[in-house]
Amino acid sequence: MGSWIPTNYFFNSKVKDVWTCLPRFSPSINIIPFFDILRGFEQSHFSFAFKLKLLLRNLLGNFLLLLPLDFFLPMFWVKLRSFKRTLTIGALISVSIETAQYLLVYLGLSVGRASDIDDLILNTVGVIFGYLIFESISFGLSYIHKFRGLNKQI
Repeated sequence: MGSWIPTNYFFNSKVKDVWTCLPRFSPSINIIPFFDILRGFEQSHFSFAFKLKLLLRNLLGNFLLLLPLDFFLPMFWVKLRSFKRTLTIGALISVSIETAQYLLVYLGLSVGRASDIDDLILNTVGVIFGYLIFESISFGLSYIHKFRGLNKQI
């Protein structure tokens, strides 16, 4: 029983110290394009190869995130075969993702995430490329069908 009191005192004081020393995360928003990417690349003490790997992961990950969506949307829904509609849907989804990240950090359900204009830009560029890939493939397929039709007439 005698050892319980010092242990309890030690445990309670340490838990209190740890709790007050925990970093407090607040949501952050970056509205300067590519500022965080370049700042993190320059001010890091990691090797150049590691920094380059992180940079490419960030750029390619955000670029490729919505690319398949805007390749498949116009393929499956005829009403979305307009560039403007597809771009609008892709941009709205990207804004929704960034808003969700902000809210999750604000509510304390996520740690260390930031809403970033870089993510919006790269997701939107991915949307544009996804739509361009769709248009290229559909143009190629229509050309092939047209060419086959001409060969059958001859």
